[in-house]
Amino acid sequence: MVVSAYGMCGRRESMQDAHFAVADKKGAVAGVFDGCGGARASRACADLLGGDEDRRRALRDAGAGEAAIAAWLEACEARVLAASEAGGWIDASTALVARVNGNDVAVGWLGDSRAVLAVDDGKGGLAALDLSVDHKASNPREAKRVRAAGGFVGRTEQEARASGARALLGRMAPALAFRANKRSAFRVYPGGIALTRCVGARPLKFKNLVTATPETFARPCDGAEAFLILACDGVWDVLDGAAAVKCCAAVAPEKAAETLVYHAHNKGSTDNLTAVVLSWP
Repeated sequence: MVVSAYGMCGRRESMQDAHFAVADKKGAVAGVFDGCGGARASRACADLLGGDEDRRRALRDAGAGEAAIAAWLEACEARVLAASEAGGWIDASTALVARVNGNDVAVGWLGDSRAVLAVDDGKGGLAALDLSVDHKASNPREAKRVRAAGGFVGRTEQEARASGARALLGRMAPALAFRANKRSAFRVYPGGIALTRCVGARPLKFKNLVTATPETFARPCDGAEAFLILACDGVWDVLDGAAAVKCCAAVAPEKAAETLVYHAHNKGSTDNLTAVVLSWP
């Protein structure tokens, strides 16, 4: 496989994303991690697998799949929580890991870093298939889980905790009821974080309002695969899957990630930007 990886600080003051990517004749293992509140959690995740050849080799084996990826993400959580408690920091990070071999494509994730697979659409072009679903408070399924655990979801804490007639007014006129901008992100309260699942964020893990339980997905390889995009939300804030696939398909595989990152930056992304693109030969 051809590996392309690129990260950019963008319009932020500091770079909090991290990534790794390794490929050989048997396949590839890669991951992207978007830090929140600092870069310590994201870098710890990237270092854990990026620096462990035995673990990477095991993930590339034909028998390794979703369970192996989930176990690795759980190991990331354990390492980050231990380090954050020892160091007195509370950074968080998304975590998106992919393993590609001759049998299938498997991904596991926490947070809103996203995996998109480009496949032959049968019409001479490429289709974009989302392999992950964002773990954000704006996701109705995730919001339901948070509320069931005793938490609240809203664009402000006032909105999140509202009920009855006030909640109804807020849905119709959030700016009037809660001084909430319709464009603002929904967040989990207590805490005020937009992510519903992540690595780290130690103070927010009480009552499982914000969890580190990963989701996984695997898709058998059928020969239609062209490339797999892994990217942090700095890319997805301004591009959808189809636009990202079109951008990567227009350049040589070796330049795909860099081209995608610059394209998102030029489209006005205000976040750090990181992408890894794994291309089939």
